[in-house]
Amino acid sequence: MLEAGKTCVAVALMLVGCGARTAVLAEQEDAGAAAQDAAPPPAEAGSPCTTGRVVLATGQTGAYGVALDATNVYWVTPGFSGFADNGSVVTVPKCGGTPVTIASGQQPPGWSVAVDDTNVYWTTVPSGDLASGALLTAPKAGGPVTTLASEVYDPPYLAIDATDVYWTSPVADIVAKMPKAGGAVTTLATTQANPQYLVVTGGSVVWLDVGAEGGPGSVMTMPVSGGTPVSLAGGDFPAGLAVGGGNVFWTSLTAKGDGEQWIQSVPLGGGTASTLATVVRSVTALATDGTTVYFTDIGDGSAGVGMLGSVPVQGGAVTTLASSLSGPSGVAIDSASVYWLDDTGAVNKEPR
Repeated sequence: MLEAGKTCVAVALMLVGCGARTAVLAEQEDAGAAAQDAAPPPAEAGSPCTTGRVVLATGQTGAYGVALDATNVYWVTPGFSGFADNGSVVTVPKCGGTPVTIASGQQPPGWSVAVDDTNVYWTTVPSGDLASGALLTAPKAGGPVTTLASEVYDPPYLAIDATDVYWTSPVADIVAKMPKAGGAVTTLATTQANPQYLVVTGGSVVWLDVGAEGGPGSVMTMPVSGGTPVSLAGGDFPAGLAVGGGNVFWTSLTAKGDGEQWIQSVPLGGGTASTLATVVRSVTALATDGTTVYFTDIGDGSAGVGMLGSVPVQGGAVTTLASSLSGPSGVAIDSASVYWLDDTGAVNKEPR
C-alpha cells in the first residue's frame, strides 16, 4: 500500500495496509461468488444461539475487517486472483445461517468495514492504482451500491459516526472525512507519518501513525470537527487499535525487539501510557468493551500457531480463548461473544 521509499510495518504484521496487500491478493481464490445476492437473513427470533465455538461461515478466503450490528456479522473479501472486480461485502447472522453477499464485483476492498442502522460502508483500493480508491455504501438489507467518493488516494481503513465517514491514507499521509449522505471531502490532518488504523469515538478521531522510513510511530487524536492533531503516545510499529472506557489501546514492538509486542494503553484525554501485557508478536487486531481487551495474534505466521486472547484493561495475565489458530484477524465483540476471521476462510464466534 505504500509508495516507493516508505517503510512497511514489520513483515509479521500480515494485515497492515501496505505492500502485503499484493502478496495476500495474489493467493486469493473466489470465496464469495457463489453466495446469493439477497437481503441478509435476520437471526431467528426467540431461538438461542449455539454455545461454544461456532464457525459461522467457511470459504471466505482472504476475508478481513469485521463489523457487527445487533443480529449480523459483516466482512469484506478480496475475491479471487486478478485483483479487479472480484471483491465482496458479505454478512451472516450471528446465530448462524447462510452467508449473503451484499455487494459483489468490487475492486479490492480496504482493510475495514463499518455498519450503522441501515447501511454498510467500505473502501476499495485498486491494486497498482492507489489514486483511484473509493468510498462506497449499500443498504444492509440489499440494494444498489453507492459511490460516496471516487479518486480517493489509498483509503485502507475507515470508521463512521452518526453523520460522517472517516478514512486514513498512508500514501498521502492524511486523515479525512465526508458526510455519509455524500458531499465534500474534508481533510482533517496532513503530513502524518503513514496513518493507518482508525477509530472514531466520543467526538474524537483516533489513529495510528505507523511511522515511515523506519522512524517511530505514534498514537494520534484530534476532534472530529477539526483542529490540531495531538500525539498521545509513541511506539515502534504501532498496530491494532481500540478505544473504550476512556482509554486507547494499541500494540507496539518491545524495546528489546525480540519478537514480542506490548499491548499498551493511554487515556484518550492524554496522560501516561502503560503496558497491559507482553505477547508473542504479531497481534493483528484489538477490540475492547472498556473492561477487557481482546486480540488476535498470528504468532510467526505459521499455520496453527495463532491465538485469540484477552487481558484486563488494567493489565495482568493473558487469557487464551482459542489456540492453534491459523492467521486469526479482524476481532470484534458484542456482549456475549468474540468474532474473528482466519486464514482457512472461516468466520468464527467464541464465547467471551
